[in-house]
Amino acid sequence: IYSEEMVDDLIRQLSQADLVVGYNHEHFDYGVLQRYTMWNMIDITNNLDLCKDIEQRGGVRVKLDSVAAASIGSSKTAVGTQALKWWAEYVQTGNTELLMDIARYCCFDVKVTRDVHWYGAEHGFIRYDDKKGGQVELPVDWKL
Repeated sequence: IYSEEMVDDLIRQLSQADLVVGYNHEHFDYGVLQRYTMWNMIDITNNLDLCKDIEQRGGVRVKLDSVAAASIGSSKTAVGTQALKWWAEYVQTGNTELLMDIARYCCFDVKVTRDVHWYGAEHGFIRYDDKKGGQVELPVDWKL
């Protein structure tokens, strides 16, 4: 967990990593971090964005929760919009417990993303729920 005061350390660690694995992190997370650096986050990092890879392979944008539920039998603890609501409430009230709610949500999101990546790396495919009530099995090449 990085506070805003530690964002330079986070950017440095990401830029030095062999591989940054995330789910929609190139769009969302790097979009948040971009205001803290003059460097383009995608240019200074080596990335595997699972969401982007799934979309390129399967031609459909899939939520992490759908992939996690169908592949590893787990799901997220909340949705991103809930974290935004917690943040807005924190700004209004100063209630630091809301920051802990956000931190717990983000940490569990990272765990789910890691587990989905490991599943795909081990099995060579992931599954996700389609909009017709079935499941799609999609080959992936995420070897570790």
